[in-house]
Amino acid sequence: MAHHQSSPAQPTTAQLQLLLTLYKFRFATTFLIAHSYGSRYPRVIYARLAILAKHGYVGKRYSSKDRIDRKPAVYYLLPQAVRYLRTLDTTTDQALRATYNDRTATESFVQRWLTVFEAYVALKDDYGDQFDYYTRSELHGYDFLPQPRPDMLLRPTKPSKRHGSGYLLDYYDDTSQSFLQIQRLRNYITWADKEAWQKATDMDLPAILLVCQTTQRAKQLRRTMRRLLERTYADLTCMTTTLELLKQGGAVWQLLDEDAPLRRL
Repeated sequence: MAHHQSSPAQPTTAQLQLLLTLYKFRFATTFLIAHSYGSRYPRVIYARLAILAKHGYVGKRYSSKDRIDRKPAVYYLLPQAVRYLRTLDTTTDQALRATYNDRTATESFVQRWLTVFEAYVALKDDYGDQFDYYTRSELHGYDFLPQPRPDMLLRPTKPSKRHGSGYLLDYYDDTSQSFLQIQRLRNYITWADKEAWQKATDMDLPAILLVCQTTQRAKQLRRTMRRLLERTYADLTCMTTTLELLKQGGAVWQLLDEDAPLRRL
């Protein structure tokens, strides 16, 4: 017997899970979603997204050039989904308002979010449920975080001496202007000096994770961060890796000390 799809006013539980994934990561491919769910069946995800697209909940970025280049379709929330998600306690108006421009977002903006999703999948594969993961979309209103907000906050699910207060993660590609990336590092030090995190959480500062596009960029950022920290009293732990190393898992993080061995979180 054929199953009737739910009306567009009320997504099913599985469809709602997809909408919340797009709320968390802004942009996604069927492969990334399937991998993040621990599913080996992207076709099931594709079918659910197709229904959501048909009912006007999600948009799809997929050009003829993408087809030629064999690039996957990228999905994002449409206003109808935003109106529905606004009724939930787990979303914020600030994050939902930000999605209204996703239809016309630049390629580099979309790619950054997809890369953050890739980093999340890699971390989940390696560390399982040791952390709760919060993306920039979920960090609106937290005044004790550095501004602009990090791409991700990793918070230990259980108290851990090794993981301390957790980690703030940012992605650094090779196309962004260097002075903007250096300013981002300066922002972290200014934030650390103000002690807003310590006052709000009564915990030590989280470590800073810099996921880079290339080993060369990672090396540049370590050198810059060492120089910046020499001029301050901020007690900030910082580590770098590349996206490709992160996907391999294991001991991939480099402390600012170039002689230190690669380590796990």
